[in-house]
This record gives sequence, structure tokens and C-alpha cells, in this order.
Amino acid sequence: MLNPRWFNIYGYVFLVVVVVMLALVWFQLVPQTMYVPLFLVALFLYLVRITLRLLLERQRRLQERESKQGVDVTGEKKL
Repeated sequence: MLNPRWFNIYGYVFLVVVVVMLALVWFQLVPQTMYVPLFLVALFLYLVRITLRLLLERQRRLQERESKQGVDVTGEKKL
């Protein structure tokens, strides 16, 4: 199961990586041929972040439903 703490850590690491890539491009420390690959890496990391956020929200909703109904994720009643 996902942990909100790990998601927050990933979010901050993602921001640092994107800022570093932006600085590399801004100060022209990488050739222009690397702009597209850097963009694709940033896009991939962003999509992973969105996916993790959706999974975390789904997990939270399942846990809320489980605690309200006294039913586990599989639909079986708890003892």
C-alpha cells in the first residue's frame, strides 16, 4: 500500500529534479539536442506523480469505506 509520506518525498524529489533540469536548460549547460529528452523525462516523472496521487486517493477511499462498513477490500465482513 502507498504511504502518504513516501508520496510527499517523491513529490519533493520530483520538484528538485525538474528545477535542476530547468536550470541546465536555462543556463544552456546542455546542448539543444538534449532538450527533448529532458522534457520527456520530466513528463514521465510528472505522469508517475499523477498516477501515484490517484492510487493514493483510491486507497484512502477504500480504507474509508472499509472502516464505515466493517468490510475489508475483498468485500468480506471483518470478524
